[in-house]
This record gives sequence, C-alpha cells and structure tokens, in this order.
Amino acid sequence: MPSLLMHVTALEQLSAQNDLPANLRTALWQDFEYARFGAVFPDLATFDGYFSGAGHLFLHHSPPTFVRIYHRLAPVSLGLKMAELVFAGALVGRTAGLAFVSGYFSHICIDRVMQPLMLRPEIRIQDAAGMYTRQYLRQVFGQDLMGTPLLQHKLQISKSVGFPFRGVSRGLYELIRMASEEIVGQAPTKRQVDGWVRGLYLYAKLIGSPMSKIRRRALPSEAWEGTEVASEMRRALLLTRDVLSLVSIFTSRGNFSRLAKEKFLKEFPEGPIDGYGLASTHSTH
Repeated sequence: MPSLLMHVTALEQLSAQNDLPANLRTALWQDFEYARFGAVFPDLATFDGYFSGAGHLFLHHSPPTFVRIYHRLAPVSLGLKMAELVFAGALVGRTAGLAFVSGYFSHICIDRVMQPLMLRPEIRIQDAAGMYTRQYLRQVFGQDLMGTPLLQHKLQISKSVGFPFRGVSRGLYELIRMASEEIVGQAPTKRQVDGWVRGLYLYAKLIGSPMSKIRRRALPSEAWEGTEVASEMRRALLLTRDVLSLVSIFTSRGNFSRLAKEKFLKEFPEGPIDGYGLASTHSTH
C-alpha cells in the first residue's frame, strides 16, 4: 500500500490547490494536523505499541486486524458516517472534523489509484512502497527526505508538539468508535488508538533520523525509470479533488438520508481499497 509519507505529501499538494470547495480549504488551512490524522488513519493500527516504530522500519509484518478492516469493510460508507457525525458537531469541532474526513477520503482515493502500481509483479511487494515513496518525494521536493528531521513534522497528527502521552482526543476517538461500530461492527478501544498514535510518533522520529538510512536498499535504475508514480499521483489527486467536492456537497446540505448516501456511492462506489490478497501472491518475487 502507499506509504504514509505519500499520503501526507499528496494531502499537502491537494491543500495548495485553489479549486477545492471553500469550506474544505478553510478546514485544511485551520486544522491540517487533523487532516493528516485522517490521511493516515486507515493505516494507523500498523503502529500498535511503543516499539512498533522500529519494527515497522526494519521488519515486514502482515497487516494488523484494524488495518485490514478499514481497508476492506465498507471504507467509503465509514467515511460518510464520520462525515454525518461531524455535521452533528457533538464529538469534535466541525472544522477539525471536516479536515479529518477530508484526509480520510484522500487516503481512500490514493490507495485506489496507486494500489495496482504497488502490486506490479516485477517489484517485490516489500520494496514497492519505499521505492515509490523515495521517487515521489524526489519529484516533489528534489530529494527523498529520508533521514531528515522534516519527516517528523510531516507525520505530526496532533496540534501538541512532543510525545503524545494522552494519545487521541476523546472527541475524535468517539467519532472513530461510533462510526466503526455502526459500519464495520467493531471498534478499537481508546487505549488501542492511543497506542497507535504513540507508535506513529516513534516511527516518525526514526525515519527522521540517520537510522532510517540503514533500511534502504539499492534498487535497479530501470525499476526507477519504469514507474509511473508522477502520472498516477496526478490521477489520484484529481480523483481526490472530485471526491472531496462530493463530500463538501454531502456535508453542506446536511442530508444524510439513505437516498443521499446512495447518490454519493453511485458517484464514488463502495469497495475495498487494499491489495493484500494480491500482495501475498507477489511476496515471494
């Protein structure tokens, strides 16, 4: 799957566009940390526990339960439910909540477009995300940024700087819990989500340090030249912009009826956003 750095960098590019709906531009400008949280949320369970940062950097694990759930079980409907709860305004501020939902839908769009590229059989699935991330960062910033402190800032999902002792806010957790229980039938505990947030913080510290360079592998130059990262990411950003326009209409009208949701799903159909079943067939290449 695309790396978190691809997701948050794409979100930065998206937020700089002038053709986003005004309410979403305002939300992203005021609460970009919440947007980052939404953009990494479907993958956040990867960072379960205090030592997951090092494990994620050096080891290959099968996706944790909630990563599989959030990628496979009605991810679009989950986003719509979170948008509905945000509109109600009882759990988290509407602007912050809209930023979170925008980031979440950007994750879905980018995964859907980029996942086939991640599963190309000529590239080991273990190498794909890292290779494409390094290429994408070079295209955007002129360097891949691995091992630089800037990466820690790019993965900051809280307005508070420093170790997230308290984890996720209660309001944002309740947004996640209520939507998850209704749409996928189960939800992580707050203790679990807090652990994921802390694990991500440690991971960000690691990839922003020289230690991350130990994990790099030399890759054939033809593999770099043969990828379509730039064109696929442009396509992913266009899809994200269109879907966020639908989200803006959906939330601004305040109509969360079954018919309204069906209209949304007709424009942006439901379906899994992962490729783990396919990934297992390529893992030995």
